[in-house]
Amino acid sequence: MSEKVSVYHLEILHPEDGKQLFRLGAETTIGSASNNTIIIKEHDLAPRHCVLRVHQDILTLFQVAESGSSKIGRQSLDNGRMYILEKSDKLFLREIKCTVKLEKEKVQEVEEQSEEESEAEIFDEVTDQDIDISELVHKPTFFERLKSKFKKKEIKAEPELEEEALEDEILDEEEPEKAINNSIYIPKSAVDSEDEEEKPKPKAKKPRYVVNRDDMPAFFARIYAFVAELIIAFAFASNIVPILELGDVFDQIVLDITPLIEKGLSLAAPHLGEHAGALSFLTSPSFLAIALSWIVINLVSNLIFGVNFGLALLFVQTEGSFVTSRLKGFLRLLLSLVLSPLLIFDTPALIKKRTLKEVVTASELSFRHSLLKIFGVLIVLPLICGSIVLAPALMDPLILEGPQVVEDNSIKDKAPETPQETHPWRALNLTVSYDQAVANEWSFSPFMRGNPSKMIAGANFIRAHNEKVDVVTVGPITTSQINENLIRTIIKLDPFFKSKYPALEKAIQISSFNQDADKDFMALLVDTLKLNWESLPRFMSERGPTLYPYLELKKFLMTHLSAQATTEIKTNLIARSVYLEVAPTIRRMALHRIRGGRFVSLNLSTKPGAPGAIGKFIRTFFTYSAALAENAASPVATLSLWTIFDFIDQFSPQTKLPLQPESIEALRQLTQRTLWLRDAKPELASIIEADYKKTMNLLSQLQSQPELVWAAQAFEAMNVDQALWQSSDEPSTEDEQEEL
Repeated sequence: MSEKVSVYHLEILHPEDGKQLFRLGAETTIGSASNNTIIIKEHDLAPRHCVLRVHQDILTLFQVAESGSSKIGRQSLDNGRMYILEKSDKLFLREIKCTVKLEKEKVQEVEEQSEEESEAEIFDEVTDQDIDISELVHKPTFFERLKSKFKKKEIKAEPELEEEALEDEILDEEEPEKAINNSIYIPKSAVDSEDEEEKPKPKAKKPRYVVNRDDMPAFFARIYAFVAELIIAFAFASNIVPILELGDVFDQIVLDITPLIEKGLSLAAPHLGEHAGALSFLTSPSFLAIALSWIVINLVSNLIFGVNFGLALLFVQTEGSFVTSRLKGFLRLLLSLVLSPLLIFDTPALIKKRTLKEVVTASELSFRHSLLKIFGVLIVLPLICGSIVLAPALMDPLILEGPQVVEDNSIKDKAPETPQETHPWRALNLTVSYDQAVANEWSFSPFMRGNPSKMIAGANFIRAHNEKVDVVTVGPITTSQINENLIRTIIKLDPFFKSKYPALEKAIQISSFNQDADKDFMALLVDTLKLNWESLPRFMSERGPTLYPYLELKKFLMTHLSAQATTEIKTNLIARSVYLEVAPTIRRMALHRIRGGRFVSLNLSTKPGAPGAIGKFIRTFFTYSAALAENAASPVATLSLWTIFDFIDQFSPQTKLPLQPESIEALRQLTQRTLWLRDAKPELASIIEADYKKTMNLLSQLQSQPELVWAAQAFEAMNVDQALWQSSDEPSTEDEQEEL
């Protein structure tokens, strides 16, 4: 009796000989040696390249040659491994292409080998111990079994003439299933090729998105992105929000959520015990502003890209459609806020596993492309992060071009070698000391200049030497207020401000300044003036990306100090206090210090041809100076003896106090001593007379105003030579107009 059996053929496409068809028996060897079933001497095949075996209609290939020398489709074969071949599989032996063919042939029934002999033959050969049986076993599904039953019913309904063929087909369907269970060769399909052709093609399903583990963002990439997000949020809160004028909106949100956080901390305090104080930073305005910025940035990023902003800049995507990926990103952001204290749930990322947030939201994160990953890590993320941090500087790059700050904080005061004359200078909070030689060398000429609406008071310090007369104009001394709101903004946005300037931070809170607060204030101004492109990295390493408020403070200082990018600003330590020396020109200089949280500025100028006179004046009168002790000097208005420094203290401030009878007499005596110098030092006469005439002409105009009591008193005291000041009206020079 005949039966149908499956017969495998191997079609070899030889580059020179063309196609050749070989029938495959129980064992077929291929190689370049002469003892092979199929001999191929060319194309660098191994002596025994591979072995093909057919057992119970299952075709297998055992790779004998080195790994990679054979392929099934695109899959490289490893040495010592066994693979199952199916109909129409493409086998490549080096450059030779082979195709597996399967046909049905009728053969006479022959005596079957005993099961023991078959197994003995099989186990005599080398088998692949590494095959994962669970991957290769294919058990017929419920629908396949049900379908086979329907096929059998249809076969019975056909004419009797085909009964023999039907029996053979039924046997072909039943026997493979038994053979599968009894064989060590596990086929990929339990249905033969003819049944597969009769089956209708199933409807194509949309392939599930499977992420390769190598394409998932690693733990360090996530950390890199998170740190970048914090820097961007920090810079956004301190730089972008003020530029966009959204500060009031952020402040209101912070004020609204602060009570809620404080209430939560109060509820948790009994459970935290002594550790509750460590969470006080949660209510600080700087932390809340940064946290709010982080939430806003990532909320917008998840709605646009489906991932947090840092990961989006690394070209990471979420699997799924446009809507589902954005929804998953939003849910992950909410879980991040809830699970942020419990970082253990993110540790699976260390081994490229999905974190808890990704598992709960069924999210798969992956890089869009390996090249984009490198591009994002090295270029895109640093570029965007740096642009946001440096946005204020990029909008006004000239503000970081200067000025040049030269610090000289060496202590210059030293013990005098000769007896000193000591005079209080209340406006500068100094005690000025100099010896008799200085008093003989320098002369003083007080003055008042301007007009009734705008006047200044000061003195000319005159020094005659080598037939030259150096004149240093001292005054006016002005007091100005620094924008305190700007300082408060810096304190709010810079979380490191308190550690850098603790006394100033406390003084701003209580609106009361002491000596330590003034010292911190001056240090802040010096650090701000020194901010330029060269010092920017160090500045930001100490204060973070808070840049905008510091640049605004620098703009204010540059305007207030009349400094340009090319101006040189020096620091000078006078009486243990730091002064800023600003010289817009070689003939003009101003000394600035902080006293009581306010700017106190002493203006100095000199005549043409005496560029070193100002330096000489500073060395002479400030070398032995000391800080004026509190309540160490009596009010000027009550003194019976005045010096030139008392004159400046009385008339330099904007608000001038009325004089007492004894101080009126003291002013008269000072005026007489000054006019007497015309005869003692004739070379000084022109300067003294000019100052006196301008002063008396101005006082004569001011005394007519009833509210200016001090002006009438000063006119009465200084009117010691009416003929002199009424002789002519000295016009104001260009320098005097500039001072006004």
